[in-house]
Amino acid sequence: MPLQRDDVVVLFVPARPFQEYEVIVAHTEEVGARSVMVTDSLAPVFGTRLTVSLPAPLDSGVSEIWSSLLIADMILLALAAHDENRAIVSSELLTRLRETLTWQT
Repeated sequence: MPLQRDDVVVLFVPARPFQEYEVIVAHTEEVGARSVMVTDSLAPVFGTRLTVSLPAPLDSGVSEIWSSLLIADMILLALAAHDENRAIVSSELLTRLRETLTWQT
């Protein structure tokens, strides 16, 4: 499914800048879609090219991804509340797809 103008791209970006992030942000801009970046420190690198940046500070006492996982969970809960039937259908599809993922030996 191609990215469209009314889509939103959510990027989870740690402190390490990778070229892939630049490519995704550039493509998002090209299409005219919106972008949300969850990051501990790289929002200023992308600046106004992002629609929204959400800070996810690193916590030295917890896993590097804890803040990002919490934000992802909040985003998913908000989306699910917006369209409960679609969320249920999507969840069931994801479960079926995960069941097909097996290690082939």
